[in-house]
Amino acid sequence: MNHYHFHNRSSGETIKHRASLFAVITPSILFVLKLTAGTITNSVSIIASALDSFMDILASGFNYFAMKIADTPPDDLHQFGHSKAEALAGFTQSILIGISGLYLIVEGIKRLFANNTHEHIEAGIIIMILSMIITSVLVLYMRYAAKITKSLALKADSYHYITDIASNAIIIITLYTSHVQHWYFLDPVLCIALAFLILRASYRILFNASDILMDKQIPEAERTAIKKILENHINAGINGYHGFRTRRAGKTYFAEFHIECGDAMSLSQAHETGQKIEAQIRQMFPNIEVMVHLDLNRDEDY
Repeated sequence: MNHYHFHNRSSGETIKHRASLFAVITPSILFVLKLTAGTITNSVSIIASALDSFMDILASGFNYFAMKIADTPPDDLHQFGHSKAEALAGFTQSILIGISGLYLIVEGIKRLFANNTHEHIEAGIIIMILSMIITSVLVLYMRYAAKITKSLALKADSYHYITDIASNAIIIITLYTSHVQHWYFLDPVLCIALAFLILRASYRILFNASDILMDKQIPEAERTAIKKILENHINAGINGYHGFRTRRAGKTYFAEFHIECGDAMSLSQAHETGQKIEAQIRQMFPNIEVMVHLDLNRDEDY
């Protein structure tokens, strides 16, 4: 039985690290801006958004170090690499976001039954508009970096910041409406609504991270493409294949299968056929590690 391994590092690692560092610095700025706006306006929805930014600081900081770990080469203790560190970061991030969402629901309910008014609305609106602009720039860069690097952590962060932009817009509308109509109950109601959006984001991140931690197979389109390569070699060198399975860890794909070599095929010919198959798979998917078992017959493996 022979094993072949391909290992390739994406040239986008620098982009990914830069984006993850950007995702630590930006929410720090947003947290200060929003906390200032929430304090001067006495708006619980802005304070909720500030707390969300604070959770982003913790989560993105964790992601930054997790991605550095994920990109380190395999070692004696972790011979398959460290790619799952990103999924662990996403799992931890989902827990942190979920806790903040539950806290905001409780705080929103308390404020709903309290007699609160708003102050300095104009200043609060200006600060929130500035926050939206900063967040939009961050989202554009993170979506670009996630597409290039296929990073789960960056993709998870970008989804969350998209909801942050929408929530900021709603906060601005609510501030203006409550100021003009004196509908101050809208503020805690919005806080509770934002909390449920945060919980939804937490669930999505948890679901995606769990797929990788539980070794879910790669997308069906990619599996079909690899199978097509194998099927093209049937009757042109091999009799068939079996034991096909795949998984994903971070941006890296893993594929494993047995190829059934003909009785007349020598060991050197089997090696050559295996190398051709692997080269074709790697050409299609650069970030993949392939393990091929060469079965010279169904009773004995070499």
